[in-house]
Amino acid sequence: MADIREQLLAAFEVEQSEHVEAMRAALARARAGQPIDMREVFRRAHSLKGAARAVDAPAIEAAAHALEALFADVSASGAALDEPALDGAGRQLDVIEREVKVLFAPAPDMADARPAAGFLRVDSEHIQVLATSLHELSADLALIESSSDRLDDLQGQAQALARSAEAVAARLASSETSALAAESRALALALAAVARQQGQMAWAASQAAARVRGEMERIALAPAASVFAGLDSMVRELAASFSRDINFHVEGLDTQADRKLLQSLRDPVIHLLRNAIAHGVESAEARAAARKPPRGEIVLRIEAKGGRLIVSVQDDGAGPDLKRIEAVAIARGLLPQRVFGQPPPTAEALLAIVFSPEFSTAAGVDKLSGRGLGLSVVAEAARAAGGEAYMTRRAPWGTQVTISTPLSAAHQTLLFAKEGRDYFALPSHAVERVVRVGADAFEELDGRSVFRLQIAGNQIVIPVVSLSNAVGVSDGAPRERPFVHVAVVRQGEQRLGLSAESFEGVRAATVTTLDMAGAVSDLVAGAVQFDDEAVAVVIDAGALMRRAARGELDVRTPQVTAPQARAATRHTVLIVDDSITTRTLEKSILEAQGYRVLVSVDGVDALNVLRTATVQVDVIIADVEMPRMDGFQLLQTLKSDPHLASVPVVLMTSRSDPSDVQRGLELGADAYLVKQDFDQRELLTTIGQLL
Repeated sequence: MADIREQLLAAFEVEQSEHVEAMRAALARARAGQPIDMREVFRRAHSLKGAARAVDAPAIEAAAHALEALFADVSASGAALDEPALDGAGRQLDVIEREVKVLFAPAPDMADARPAAGFLRVDSEHIQVLATSLHELSADLALIESSSDRLDDLQGQAQALARSAEAVAARLASSETSALAAESRALALALAAVARQQGQMAWAASQAAARVRGEMERIALAPAASVFAGLDSMVRELAASFSRDINFHVEGLDTQADRKLLQSLRDPVIHLLRNAIAHGVESAEARAAARKPPRGEIVLRIEAKGGRLIVSVQDDGAGPDLKRIEAVAIARGLLPQRVFGQPPPTAEALLAIVFSPEFSTAAGVDKLSGRGLGLSVVAEAARAAGGEAYMTRRAPWGTQVTISTPLSAAHQTLLFAKEGRDYFALPSHAVERVVRVGADAFEELDGRSVFRLQIAGNQIVIPVVSLSNAVGVSDGAPRERPFVHVAVVRQGEQRLGLSAESFEGVRAATVTTLDMAGAVSDLVAGAVQFDDEAVAVVIDAGALMRRAARGELDVRTPQVTAPQARAATRHTVLIVDDSITTRTLEKSILEAQGYRVLVSVDGVDALNVLRTATVQVDVIIADVEMPRMDGFQLLQTLKSDPHLASVPVVLMTSRSDPSDVQRGLELGADAYLVKQDFDQRELLTTIGQLL
């Protein structure tokens, strides 16, 4: 705990200095008759209040609260800061600086206990530039590693050529064939030396980059404890004010993330904690009637997962009151009044509405209040960080609100899509899978274009919208094709299909801000510029899901044309797996459905089958973990072979880590199925969609 306390104080020392300096500069401008941004000084006072509470500095917290109230009153009146207000603000800043000196004054017996550490304040923009450069270096190193893999392949081919040349020389026994064999062997050895040197250089460069990355993280990242530790007293005070008996737990305080990002989420998290106490956990009497433990549970969980910072607040209260949400939404004009017999909106639609700016349950204004702001402030903070916020119902009861943002808003892993001349990008974490949907698979349901997909053994109905239509850049010209590519985006239990002409793969990219006005500005999270100066618009998946839930997206049936009728064809499937049990199981399932099945024990064997088979292979199902050549290497080799690149590949493996799924998609896999969730209906549906 001592280490966390030291980290908190070190972080607070820098933060309070920045806030105080900025507020004093603003007051000086106001005295000189210059305009100042009242929202900015209010924000700084509010942030300083929260930071002081985290380090248990009540005198500083009280002074910051007084500043916050003063700035709020002036903003509400619409007047400028007059002399009495300027003097009052100045006195509160004096109190803060005096109390800071007391807080950081060393004890007499500790004054000379250890040498002073050296600190250097660096502009966060410079850190961001350095992080961007490091990210670009990592991307270049990935290309170098890919080149090393390609060299290994060439080396293998050269060795095979040398063996063939030696075999020919042995049969013909001529000087020409012997010379050819010697030259082939020399070429293979030279390539082996180059491949070995390239591999060593790539390894050394990656190790150096890893060391730099580690140092960068030490500079740019901070533990979540530096921002979120010390909330217990605030929660106790809030709980007492609402007469609630609560156990409060915080998990993941050692999670490392960008400090600026963590700070930007502090106020939204406090807002969520207040909501969980005021609107989530019931009174003791209500909990007793519901046969719940008398003491409520609230958990704040912070974790870094798949390149994302996930912050969630959950409670074991009664859960979202969907009827009340609908009533408030109707009263505020967010939903139309239902006519008799009309079914209620879905839970997903109602839970998306609570983040609308117009949806607010105004509360009284006091020291700990949210000042009448609804959950829109949480959604706005998440969007500002390049992420999203969403609410889900917990089982058997309770509510969870999750904020999900990139660990770095500038660097994101994206799925790129193309529609006509337009390029788009979606955050890969939001994409559950990419599938091909035939013309006859679309249907109309409640005025929406939908298709059905087997997921984990359940048939899910998924509405579909064209990406270009969603952001309003479609030229309206129908594009006839026998099928469309659809990315299934998921948020909680809500799913939406986004159709595009093609999906170009997944890769990490630097996202820049994009100023965009108009009706779809909320859907745009930024832009990525390619080397050829083309630009991909990065879509805010969370905003898209909220619009879909409210029925605000164009969900016309995608323009597809059913393929012409043709004679029935028996399709051929190649199974590539080193497990005889798995091969036998998959072979029996497919043959029972009328497929012709070929089998291979690894990637090398599969390539031999593909290049010598007397029948055309229509789809490949490959494991990842295999000897000699694994599934990733096989996929990479297939996509680089012009004769085999068009054959659809399904990776079916026990490797379910998001990084493995991402790698498979980047290499061009048409689907990625996990063996732990194996369902033969899902396998057959996937193959059917690919053929």
